Amino acid sequence: MKIRLVDKSVYEITRAEIISGRFEIDFSDKSAEEVQEICSVPANLSTIELLTDGDEVYGIHTNWTKYGGVMLNGDVKTAILTQPVDVTEERVTKAEVNALAAKTATEDQAADIEQLKKDVEEGEAGVDQELFAATAVVARANFQALPDIEAVEAKVLAPEWNPNGVEYAVDYKVLHEDILYRCISAHTSQESWAPGVAPSL
Repeated sequence: MKIRLVDKSVYEITRAEIISGRFEIDFSDKSAEEVQEICSVPANLSTIELLTDGDEVYGIHTNWTKYGGVMLNGDVKTAILTQPVDVTEERVTKAEVNALAAKTATEDQAADIEQLKKDVEEGEAGVDQELFAATAVVARANFQALPDIEAVEAKVLAPEWNPNGVEYAVDYKVLHEDILYRCISAHTSQESWAPGVAPSL
């Protein structure tokens, strides 16, 4: 039996059960510290898929994002999760979920794009150029939703800065001389306002 979290990480478990308004998940191959680390990001717990040993989904639990600690019973460590009742906490978690989902999707798409590029360079048969182009478009669109730290990790997806009268909106990210920049003031680009030269933009 396994669980899969939002970031696609998969963990072996021995039990997953809702009891008295809490979701209990038993780990036998993890330390209490490891269980705490697994459960430390609420956004990552927003959707917990239950998997068979063959990785088939047989159940999904959502919104068990509040970590309540670990119970120890011999070698078994039981993670205790509850559902948040605080509206603000729930909103924050949803925002984190969206960021984490965008990051995971972008990482997956970046890996797909890199593999396709490699296949094209090596002249492998079966590479669908239309599919490759469409995948790049989707990955680049998702890229703009990433928080800055994750965006730096996936900067290969950023469009190159264009000095020829492009309208850049606040928070739009571009690559210039292999450095990632985020627009802080909406403007229309021009040669003399290159990133790094016009810090107010």
